[in-house]
Amino acid sequence: MRAVKEEKGQDINMRCFLSYSYKTDISVIKAVLTELNISYVNPAESLEYGHTVLDTSRRQIKDSDFIIAVMDMSPNVAFEIGMSYGSKKPIFLIVPEKQEHGLSGDLSGLTHTLSDPTDYNKIKYNLKIFVNQLPRKRQSSREIKRRRKFSGPKLTPKYIASLGDVSSVRGVAFEGLIEDIFSKLGIDILAQNRNKANDFRADFSIWISELDSIIGNPIIVETKSTSNSSSLKNAVSQLTYCLRKYNSKTGFLIYNAPNCGPNLELFGFAPLVISISIQNLLQKLTEKSLAEIILELRNNAVHKEIH
Repeated sequence: MRAVKEEKGQDINMRCFLSYSYKTDISVIKAVLTELNISYVNPAESLEYGHTVLDTSRRQIKDSDFIIAVMDMSPNVAFEIGMSYGSKKPIFLIVPEKQEHGLSGDLSGLTHTLSDPTDYNKIKYNLKIFVNQLPRKRQSSREIKRRRKFSGPKLTPKYIASLGDVSSVRGVAFEGLIEDIFSKLGIDILAQNRNKANDFRADFSIWISELDSIIGNPIIVETKSTSNSSSLKNAVSQLTYCLRKYNSKTGFLIYNAPNCGPNLELFGFAPLVISISIQNLLQKLTEKSLAEIILELRNNAVHKEIH
């Protein structure tokens, strides 16, 4: 689905600031934005180190193309709407029907839809109309090419052959194998945890700068040297818990499944958890960068969630 097009039919990626109360379920809103190729930010999920929430909100609003605010009687939402209005940013309000009469005269003049924040069809329909009426961003062909193609190393067949039979690799050795692959790709490994004790902690935290404005950093990685279905589903649940506990946005599960194809059941949404077998990952890395593969998995997970 393409959200915005230039006159010549080229896609333009947009960025949205999300304003909402921490109690509000915005998973559907995120899914719609992803489907429309619109990235999103908010200080609750991407607080900038060394800056206050207010400073982060101000900068993120300034750098966004428009604002989505869920009206839920939160003073923070009202304040962020005010900052957005002062910055002359287009504002799209989502107003739960039970609060329709609580919309003040000034706010009623803004574009809004009377909808529960989990109403996928109504939000998507009205948001598409709103977005397509926004001023078009202009980009050169060079910028468009750079946005669509991610740089980044790939793996050579010679290197993959040097790894031998990865299907038999288990335990800490499997974790070490993933670490070696990340190092070969030049991926920044921020943290490792080989002693998990009782409190679940993922194996790696990695940083891919190209994905910062799309799915956020760091990406939390968990490895499983098994194809056992219950074990893998449990790993997805643990990753989801870890992401929420440490306020991270994306989890990445890599497992060992020599005789299995892609398993689209192994994903989570809001926060996002994606998964891939080591066999499939190595095959894809000969043609695509890790950033491209992660985005492809993200898109597959989103489409499965909303259909």
